[in-house]
Amino acid sequence: MMGSAKRMKAGVRMQKRLVLAVLTVLASTAVLSQVREITGFMVPELDKDNNLKSQVSGAKARYGDGDTVQISDLKIETFKDGDVDMTISSPECIYDRKTRIAQSESRVRIDRENMVITGEDYVYDSDKKTFEIKKDVKVVLIDAGRREPIAEEKKEQ
Repeated sequence: MMGSAKRMKAGVRMQKRLVLAVLTVLASTAVLSQVREITGFMVPELDKDNNLKSQVSGAKARYGDGDTVQISDLKIETFKDGDVDMTISSPECIYDRKTRIAQSESRVRIDRENMVITGEDYVYDSDKKTFEIKKDVKVVLIDAGRREPIAEEKKEQ
């Protein structure tokens, strides 16, 4: 009976050491992969002549030591001749700093002078200048002169 009590105490001590070792490893990993957060950010991109090419902004960005950034309230503006040419907005996305690809399963809206495109589940490759929307895509064309959606003409009665 006395031997089994000693073995039980030794087993408990061993479990405590194991838990302490696991907690130490987890704590050191947490320090190494610390998550940083910035709010209200804006990142401009300039062309070779120092003209504003595009601008990425958001309400919040969370990133660690890896290449990905979680962005909330994403807004991407592209510029042509100093004016906004296109605006892309989405509630959230994951942006890979290495590949320069933004993607999300959430909704997205693209505004241009002559059209509005909406949908869900998208991938934007800023280097290739491609934008793929995978679900619920809707395109509304706008007459630039009227600045309102082009709809079916009413038939005269």
